[in-house]
Amino acid sequence: MGSSFTERFEVQMSLSTICYDPRVRGDSKTHCAFRDDSRSLYMEEAVLIQNCQNGDKTAFEQLFHRYKEQVYNVAYRMTNNREDALDLTQEIFLRAYHKINKFNFRSAFSTWLYKLAVNFCIDEHRKRKPVTESLSIGAKSLVERRTPEDDAISNERKMQIWEAINSLKAEDRAMVILRDMEGLPYEEIAKILRCSIARVKSRLHEARQKLREILKTETGSRAD
Repeated sequence: MGSSFTERFEVQMSLSTICYDPRVRGDSKTHCAFRDDSRSLYMEEAVLIQNCQNGDKTAFEQLFHRYKEQVYNVAYRMTNNREDALDLTQEIFLRAYHKINKFNFRSAFSTWLYKLAVNFCIDEHRKRKPVTESLSIGAKSLVERRTPEDDAISNERKMQIWEAINSLKAEDRAMVILRDMEGLPYEEIAKILRCSIARVKSRLHEARQKLREILKTETGSRAD
């Protein structure tokens, strides 16, 4: 796999191949294509992966277009910054491109790619200070818009929620994002983070409890 593909891939990213509305909700219906278990799609994807492992660059480009939005969503929700998310998405797919021969079909490709994306984002999250954007996209997915009269209060609450998520440890933040925003089942999260289902449930419970405490404290302090 030569540098020509890498250069073309970088150009694709810079030309907004990933431009779409990232304000999609992270539920199982929105992301059904990312985890569709139908046999026909599985077989089609298996062929693409095998072709890619045999050096077919076009096959990887098809995988990229199939999963770019979901990888971007994870990157955005882990960084809360659009530019960082675009950079991370590019790095994640370049890493996937160079590691594709290590995929052994023992898990779903989506799980393998999610694991790669989450671990890469966690590593980057540890290196960086969290950045909060005004009216963050991640927060918008947590709280539904109501009426125009509610916007001011709603937007403030969204910011509180996102700031609380930002305060979590990288691993706990990943748990909340994967379960509550991306809608992944416990079993898949356990595979991605390489831990037991019981551990996922325990850590997620602790993370949610911490979020509730932070939000309760912030609400109380602002009321004063």
